[in-house]
Amino acid sequence: MDLGLTPTTLKKARARLGTQFSPGDATGVEFRAKVNEIIERFHQEEMWVGSHATFSIDVTTEKSFYLPYYLEAILHVRVDKNPGRVQSSRFEFISNGFGEITPDDHLSGTLIDLGVSALSVPFPATASTLRVTGTSASDNGKDIRILGYDAVGNRILSADGTPGEVVTLDGDLSVVTSNTFSAVQAIQKENFETETFAGRVSVTHVAGAVTLATLEPFVENSMFRGYRVIDTSAETIAAFCKRRPVAVIHDEDYLYPGNLNALRFALMARDFEDNGKLQDGLAYFEMAVRELNNEASRHRGGAEEHIPVDLWGRGVSGITNPY
Repeated sequence: MDLGLTPTTLKKARARLGTQFSPGDATGVEFRAKVNEIIERFHQEEMWVGSHATFSIDVTTEKSFYLPYYLEAILHVRVDKNPGRVQSSRFEFISNGFGEITPDDHLSGTLIDLGVSALSVPFPATASTLRVTGTSASDNGKDIRILGYDAVGNRILSADGTPGEVVTLDGDLSVVTSNTFSAVQAIQKENFETETFAGRVSVTHVAGAVTLATLEPFVENSMFRGYRVIDTSAETIAAFCKRRPVAVIHDEDYLYPGNLNALRFALMARDFEDNGKLQDGLAYFEMAVRELNNEASRHRGGAEEHIPVDLWGRGVSGITNPY
């Protein structure tokens, strides 16, 4: 993941903005929570051009793939240098449609959206225990909850009746689940709001020796968007994607976006809203987005990002400029 146009760490944001909006608490979790809330709001704001990113992957061998965590969905796709299309999983179930799409249907360049999964790879056919491994000794004693089904399809429950099995990390050593899983619904960190994870946590299918998911320190729940390529001869996918907001945890983490002026306006907007001044809050947040878009415009320089369309029918139609 790139660091954006203005690489700014949480530590720098605390120094430049913390005392202004959280007097006496610039080093605490409250300021970090405010910043993460702003980051999420920026990514949900369609007017901000920075909420998009490109992604490429080789699909010569595997025709199903999953986006990295920081990408939420594919908006536009190019398959082997040619424009393609993305269809939802419902597309194969439409009564007057194709049914299950195969290469024989001649829909080259089509991706089927498989939806969001807790795993970054398909779960193997064999039921198995799972191995949970941390990478930092300082994460010793922190809990990971895994929701799923056992070998006969029953929902796995903890001893207290809550869903899933809770695995307590043993620092940077591995811990194996007591239950055998045939499917995984979710992998989540317990007490994420109050506990800071220092390292990655991986979950592995023991029988198949396959890593099912890796949770970065900033990830509370594992979420990966999957796609299936229809054309068996396709080799490369280049996608224009919607970003997912990435929270900052440690002082050394980079903010995206990292424009300090935009963050300042957005924090001011939040303070206005907290005090019931909604119009002022909206105005300041629009100023924040405008600051980000101006930064992106300066960065692009003279590059053009639109496709000329001939209104008399001789040009390219059906193209929406995301900017």
